[in-house]
Amino acid sequence: MRFKPVHLFLIFFLLNLVQASFTPIARDEAYYWMFGQHLDWGYFDHPPFVALMTYLGSALFNGVLGVRFLTLIMATTTAYFIWLLIPESNRQNHRSLLVFSLVFLANPLFNLYGFITTPDAPLLFFSAAYFLAFQRFTKNQSFLNSLLLGFLMSALIYSKYHGILVILISVLSHIQLFKKPWIYVSAFVGVVLYTPHLIWQYDHHFVSFNYHLFYRSTRFDVLNILDYLLNLVLVLNPVMLPFFIAGIRKTRGFIQSRLLTSIFWGFFLFFLLTSARGHVEPHWMAIACIPYTIQLVNYITVDEGLWKKIKLAGIFSIAIISILRIVAFLPLPIKSEFHVEKKEYFDSIKERAEGRKVVFVNSYTDAAKYSFYTGENTFSYNFISFRKNQYDLLDVQNEFHMKRVMLTFKGSLKRFDEQLVNKREAFYYNYYDSFPVLNNIHVEVLDYPTEVIKGSRNKIRLRVTNPYDHQVVFKPTGFPVLWELFYFYMDKERQGGVSLEEVPISIMDAHSEIIVNAYFVNDLPTGQYTFGITIRPSGLFPISVSKRTHPIRIVSASLSQKP
Repeated sequence: MRFKPVHLFLIFFLLNLVQASFTPIARDEAYYWMFGQHLDWGYFDHPPFVALMTYLGSALFNGVLGVRFLTLIMATTTAYFIWLLIPESNRQNHRSLLVFSLVFLANPLFNLYGFITTPDAPLLFFSAAYFLAFQRFTKNQSFLNSLLLGFLMSALIYSKYHGILVILISVLSHIQLFKKPWIYVSAFVGVVLYTPHLIWQYDHHFVSFNYHLFYRSTRFDVLNILDYLLNLVLVLNPVMLPFFIAGIRKTRGFIQSRLLTSIFWGFFLFFLLTSARGHVEPHWMAIACIPYTIQLVNYITVDEGLWKKIKLAGIFSIAIISILRIVAFLPLPIKSEFHVEKKEYFDSIKERAEGRKVVFVNSYTDAAKYSFYTGENTFSYNFISFRKNQYDLLDVQNEFHMKRVMLTFKGSLKRFDEQLVNKREAFYYNYYDSFPVLNNIHVEVLDYPTEVIKGSRNKIRLRVTNPYDHQVVFKPTGFPVLWELFYFYMDKERQGGVSLEEVPISIMDAHSEIIVNAYFVNDLPTGQYTFGITIRPSGLFPISVSKRTHPIRIVSASLSQKP
């Protein structure tokens, strides 16, 4: 029987089905599963499509297969779409399907997102669908094609914010489309469909955009650029990459596709520039793997001499990836996220809680995995050393505020007791009889001096909002709260905090707002910083309650006196 495309896609689906069924849930997957337990039009880190995937899948299947089921469908369909993006003349070649199978299965990201559920899975799916629709649109601009393109535009950005880059690059590489009225119909449809998420962002102070655009940026560091280039080589598979480079040199670009050429180089250059302002995650280049795969297949299909060489390289790559796939679900004594912190670990935490609510310190993934394995609600208590996340947006006040809880932490703290789970795993915990939920208190910095003298006393003006249904006590009764102005170096590393003095708030009623003046003395080293406001419930950790990007410069007294 002749090997046909449907056979390849069926094999790919079945392999991923087995892998998805037996591989323990990954940390981020549990976090996205938690999204699906609280359906909304947006989330702190991502748009909502991944939440819808885990919600629908979990309605069909229990456990980890439910989290991953729609990813299996999408990954298989993505493979089919990529196959269709190869020029028909090359698809008709007698060995094109074997070449495609080898190149596709040798790609690390296509294997990973073949069964792991993250926003990259729908992003790859809708990107491949968008490329097909865009090519169709450029040839036949009609009302139906405009609607389809507009729908896919919104679907791309509902999957991940990187989708906007796909849209911009594709349109800018076909600048003549701006003269065509149907492209504006597509844009209008896309904006209308995406409006619910934009409204959600407005209602939540554009929390996702602020996080991705400002919080993650750091100082220039050449190591970030080198790290990006190294990760890119690994993502594209260093064994296959030389053939890709040879194909570009020989063909002077991609065969028959200005769109895919622009996508690959656009993503490469964009994230190269992005690496100058911070770390670039390897999977951010996932979309570039689509034109990369098509170029390799095109080049090898038309070049007789390379088939034997790349066949060996592809088989070697697939063998290595297969070993890693098998290792992922075998119960081996290694410290990967598939082999530690499984059900036994979280059952031990629940047992040690002795009926108390469990709260995790600085670990939204542990909190999500705890809920996944035990069925118990929890949240992540994030103090100043850790970034905010979706748990900071959840309304947990009624379930946790002033209740008996057990705080758990992975690091060793003097006031926390250690609990061994097995030879490789432990957690640290402490009991609290009245745990205050204050993480959604919001402070806006209205006015402050941007340059201060070291050791001087300075005034700051704040707007404080209590969004909760309960009173918040800021005086030495109930749960006293200490105020701090917390400094960060310009690369976002912590420096230290200084106390805010004379904060004239004793009690804030539910859903109230107040504007106050407070004072602080800088005793930190001179230099340029950013700062944010924190509050510290007595006996707990400082919580960030404002933006952390307010610039301030500390100078010495002698320097300030110079003309």
